[in-house]
Amino acid sequence: MIRFNINRLGVNNTKNFYSKSINLQKSYNTKLNSNNESFKFNSNRSFNKINLNPSKFSFNNANFTKNILKSKSFTSKSFESVKNSKFEEIKDLLNKNSSLKKLLILILTTLGVILPTSTLINNESNLNSIYTSDTKLDESKINAVEIEDVEDEEALDGAGKDDDLYPTQTKGQVAWELFKSHWKLTLLSVITAVLSALVGLQVPQAMGHLVNVVSKALAQNAALPELLLQLKPCAIQLLTLFLSKASLTAAHIAFVTWLGENLASDLRTRLFYSLLTQDLAFFDLSRSGESSERLISDVSDFKATFKLVIPQAVTCFTSIIGTLFQLIAISPNLTGYLIMTLPPVYLGLYLHGRVLRKIRSIARNYEIQSAEELETEKYKQSNKIVAGWNNLFGFHLGVFRGFMTLAVGSVMLTVLYFGGMLVIEQKLSTGELMTFLVAAQGAQGSMDHLGGLIGQTMQFFNSADRILSFLVKPPSTTLRPKLKIGLQIADVQGGIEFRNVDFAYPTRPDQPILDQLNLSIAPGTTVALCGPSGVGKTTIGQLVERFYEVDNGEILLDGYPLHFIDPKWLRKNVLGYLSQEPTLFAGSILDNIKYGKPEASMEEVIAACRAANAHEFIAQFDNGYQTQVGERGVSLSGGQKQRIAIARTILKDPKILILDEATSALDNHSERVVQEALNRLMKDRTTIIIAHRLTTIQNSDVIIVLGKVKGNIAEMGNHEALMKLKGEYYQLREKMNTN
Repeated sequence: MIRFNINRLGVNNTKNFYSKSINLQKSYNTKLNSNNESFKFNSNRSFNKINLNPSKFSFNNANFTKNILKSKSFTSKSFESVKNSKFEEIKDLLNKNSSLKKLLILILTTLGVILPTSTLINNESNLNSIYTSDTKLDESKINAVEIEDVEDEEALDGAGKDDDLYPTQTKGQVAWELFKSHWKLTLLSVITAVLSALVGLQVPQAMGHLVNVVSKALAQNAALPELLLQLKPCAIQLLTLFLSKASLTAAHIAFVTWLGENLASDLRTRLFYSLLTQDLAFFDLSRSGESSERLISDVSDFKATFKLVIPQAVTCFTSIIGTLFQLIAISPNLTGYLIMTLPPVYLGLYLHGRVLRKIRSIARNYEIQSAEELETEKYKQSNKIVAGWNNLFGFHLGVFRGFMTLAVGSVMLTVLYFGGMLVIEQKLSTGELMTFLVAAQGAQGSMDHLGGLIGQTMQFFNSADRILSFLVKPPSTTLRPKLKIGLQIADVQGGIEFRNVDFAYPTRPDQPILDQLNLSIAPGTTVALCGPSGVGKTTIGQLVERFYEVDNGEILLDGYPLHFIDPKWLRKNVLGYLSQEPTLFAGSILDNIKYGKPEASMEEVIAACRAANAHEFIAQFDNGYQTQVGERGVSLSGGQKQRIAIARTILKDPKILILDEATSALDNHSERVVQEALNRLMKDRTTIIIAHRLTTIQNSDVIIVLGKVKGNIAEMGNHEALMKLKGEYYQLREKMNTN
């Protein structure tokens, strides 16, 4: 295992930064060792050399162990003395072991020793640049880096490409966490259920004792007052048992109800969070009604069946097990006869349970599908299929219940026949037979009740399985698998680079959108993307936002691979996105503007609104910034919504701005006002404009015309150069002018 932790603490000098923030020592439990002191940095001196003890890189579970450095310290001077003799050996080693090469580059990049690059070290100048005189750590650049669990070189080479490497939770682990968070209610529910069942087991014994008292009194011709006196303790015992069972049952139902509500609330919260963290590929591949079905119907089914199934199932099983021991104590022989009738019951329970669960699952899937059908005939057909499966489920459930009734009836006949024989032979008293009958009847009732719960039990497990399957699904645009790397760059410049990027949408994997795209956007540059529909304009913006992962190649931000950067941090602190239909939430104007920066002051909000040309119309409302906008901003015009969205983006102050046809849905006046606000917003920011209306992009620094060509870029240049070229951009402008 290899583990590096680097945390920027905001100190002002390299010495303090080492003493407070770098912890690269033996405690990171690595197999990367040399004489028990590996990768040790000198924290008492300025960062002008890296001390490396005679090092042998030994990767856990990997098949290579190499001596890559023989000297005990490296500076620019010492490197000069050894590079001629060692350069070829080191270069050969790094070229043979791509994982080691990538790891070395990443470590040195992270520490600020070399500029970030994904270019492999393959020449003398690059290798020499690793060791420069008086190199200082760029402590302002990296906020946090974590590398852990690198078990082999394949994990590095394939990181981000193999979903199996992602350390997800299992369904059992999620279920355990849910119940563990409510362990008190869970424990109380189980205890009260068990106690209620145990108290119920005492009732047959008390009734048997009552029968023995009556039989003995009748045999002795006891007077009625004497009989009543003898029955009084039995009556008090039975009354106490009934009251205790009633109290425990009431407490148990209350605890289970509270537990079910808490679990349902937690599940809804987790499901909602899981939905928010999923990438667009997940929603592209999901049916439209599936997510809401999980969030609403499945959780409701889980809660309802949990309250019904769990308390009764626990009570029934406890009663059955306790009754079995009780029956053995009364008469082992009679218990043996009774047990002989049980295998058919459990065999039927098992077989029908499998059938019912399968039928119920199929019917439920058709219900979800039919809910999405909009065409009348298809909807009718789907409903017929659902009804057919539900009817089949009801038939099998009825057969199962009838079988259970027949089975428990045979149990009673067995007890009466063999028990009567034992009474005649005086091997069993009348009271003991009564106790046995009542206990067996209680077990019969419990078994019959379990049979009645089979449908709800299957529904409970199906709902739980669908919910847990959803909860354990990780988004594909997460941090790299196994490595768990999360870069946070403090001083983002806004440079973006696409390197040999291939991409196709998950719903159309055979239709590539981007094919070996190479594109470099300098910091602070305004780049406009245009071209016909389907050539990848919006796709490029979505890939920068990490809504999707590239199929091949990589995207870099200021030289750092985008898949190494924390996507949450990226979207919150670096990227700003504006579309033609801005997203506003039900709430006040102030709430919507502060959505990206909740801690902003009122002065900051007003300044952002003035820059967005929004303050004037907001001030005209009776409630000003507290005006309620309604769901999706229904009470505002298109231009007003767009300006509020711009104010929100200005307040967020992103380094990179993506405008996806931000003014295409506005009238001329609104477009002019919004464009003025956008021009202020775009100043000194890297901006990507996606537009069909070419009039809004002619002032861009670079205009890129995308097309169905290798590399996707048909033309690139500024407005004047492209017009002189009289190529595709010129034709698009002429077509627009003609229209």
